[in-house]
Amino acid sequence: MKFLRREAQNGNVSDIGFLMPCHNTPFYSHIHTSVYMWFLTCDPPLKKSELESHYWEAQDFETDPIMFLNKNMFEKPPPSELEKLAMVRDPYSNVLHYPVITPFDTPPHTSVNGSFKYWPSHVVMFGAMEARISGYLIKRDYKKCASFFNTIWDSDQRIKGDVVVYFFELFFSPLFT
Repeated sequence: MKFLRREAQNGNVSDIGFLMPCHNTPFYSHIHTSVYMWFLTCDPPLKKSELESHYWEAQDFETDPIMFLNKNMFEKPPPSELEKLAMVRDPYSNVLHYPVITPFDTPPHTSVNGSFKYWPSHVVMFGAMEARISGYLIKRDYKKCASFFNTIWDSDQRIKGDVVVYFFELFFSPLFT
């Protein structure tokens, strides 16, 4: 989280997606900057009778991560003229940053389960998942930029390995000349 905070404060992050089992990140309490972030949901059903039929996004992702990403992740639409006016030019890199998409924005489409996520500038996951989806991310122009020791205790197979961060290489290219 220190790495992501520093990168965000330096203007190198537009948004972060955590492809981890739920509640594996301290989230905004460590970022301390205005960056849109999301994680895989795992909210419990409101009634015990709904337990069998309840949808857990994190479980769906774990079962088949490539299919999940294909169903639920969308490209950011090109900025409208109004959004172009709201874009911020980083004085250090001279790069125009796409406006942060908030959960209140209306997407042009939704996924199969009714939720949606745009591909973020940074993806965070455990090494166990990296082995399953790194090739897919690389084909989408993501590049591994950091890896951090996680733990020696690995009773849960989903959280084995380091915490790894991938970034979207094309994020740093200027949108306008």
